[in-house]
Amino acid sequence: MSTEITLALKTKVAYLLPENELQKVVLENIVYSMSYLNVPKPKESLNFDVVELTKEIQSSFRTLRIDEIKVAFKNGLNNEYGEFFGLNVKTYVSWIKNYMSSEKRHLSLKNEHMKELPKPEITKEEKEKIFNEALEFSKSHFKKHGIILDQGN
Repeated sequence: MSTEITLALKTKVAYLLPENELQKVVLENIVYSMSYLNVPKPKESLNFDVVELTKEIQSSFRTLRIDEIKVAFKNGLNNEYGEFFGLNVKTYVSWIKNYMSSEKRHLSLKNEHMKELPKPEITKEEKEKIFNEALEFSKSHFKKHGIILDQGN
């Protein structure tokens, strides 16, 4: 299980951010990708990518968390989802789709859901009290109705 994914799953859901804030997150990840690969991009093309990817996240990735975008981009840049040919909206969406369906993410989600607080242990005295109350209830019910309540046991 990935600690990076586990931490990313604890951040806010991306599509719930105000559009301008989500665009900032998207812009940061696109610019990081461009820098990582040393690929320049015209400002108009960059603006287009930011606007379109933001729309795509808002409409198609309703459970994606803010920091998961970074994880998806990082994995994509490292070819974890196969080779890519250019930095564009199609590539970014592909990275996010592959990340969302990845086994690492599913295992991290499963682990997070299983981390419920342990129920407090019932003391011996509490167990006896519960048993005695149930026994008294069963006795009084039998006296009143002539039927033993044993739930079929």
